[in-house]
Amino acid sequence: MARRTFVFLSALSAMMLCLAFAANIVPSTVYSSISSNASVGLNYRAALIAAADNSKVLSSAAQFISCKTNFTATFIDQVNDEVPSLSNLTSLSGNLLQQTAQLQLYANEKNYSLFRDYMISTYNPELKQIGPAVLSSIRSANLTANATAILRAEYNSSRQSYANCSFSAVRSYALNKIQTYDNITAQYDVQISGLDAQGVDTSAMSSLLQNATAQVIGPLSQGLNKSTNSSQLLAVVRQHCLFNECSSASNYHLAARFEIAKLDAIMAKAQSVANGTINFTNATESIGAANSALASIGSSHYNQSLHLVLWDNITYASKAIRAALARPKGG
Repeated sequence: MARRTFVFLSALSAMMLCLAFAANIVPSTVYSSISSNASVGLNYRAALIAAADNSKVLSSAAQFISCKTNFTATFIDQVNDEVPSLSNLTSLSGNLLQQTAQLQLYANEKNYSLFRDYMISTYNPELKQIGPAVLSSIRSANLTANATAILRAEYNSSRQSYANCSFSAVRSYALNKIQTYDNITAQYDVQISGLDAQGVDTSAMSSLLQNATAQVIGPLSQGLNKSTNSSQLLAVVRQHCLFNECSSASNYHLAARFEIAKLDAIMAKAQSVANGTINFTNATESIGAANSALASIGSSHYNQSLHLVLWDNITYASKAIRAALARPKGG
């Protein structure tokens, strides 16, 4: 019986670690790339931000956290029912439930920043501490064979409920993420059509969108359809990001690449009309610096410092182009 108890506790320990260290799903931070981009016209910028409305994605993230909380709280309740001497564990689940309610409030308010910050600074550390505390209490309680058998059965039932819940939440997250990507690329298509109507060569921008579908959106959809559990789904989601939202090296950085391609195309069109008489030196230098930053970033996730280097140069280039076009024959 000691062997069975050890196996049960080992399985429980593994599950608690899985819950504590599982990567939470949060909405892609598309807003920061779009809202900080001064080269996007106000109408287009508003349309892009609207297309990137992550409320449904945020709701799925909150659902996933609820799955983890409910599994943990339910098992603690089961332990308390079977081993009344461990009733002190109730306070642990109580704290977690309150924090989950706070995260749900942030999700309802569509407040990505507060949701993410609270999850990282408060919820995750709390969940990480609960596992060892519960396991230590169970070990010290010297459970009877019957109590161990009952808890094992209840644990297995709760774990299956968690598996179903988490799979549904992550699948919903992935579906909403794909829809968000489709909405955003549709708005980029609108920009391309507008520029094309003005005689601007949009081939580079169109190529970027085609590659975005081939390298990110398509594989994300295929991975979603092939996944049979939440772990597989999470791996797929973390490997295919259209902007800068993946912590791993799996980011396409569409916003920055599209803006650079657009500015290059606008300068080329202007020079062809003005027979090369426009001085775009400042703009060209800024775009060069932005391209260098992108090259150094690759597909990695860039931090705030690199974000400033990249987007400040794109913004400077946009302003320099407007200034040069205001005096097309000046030096």
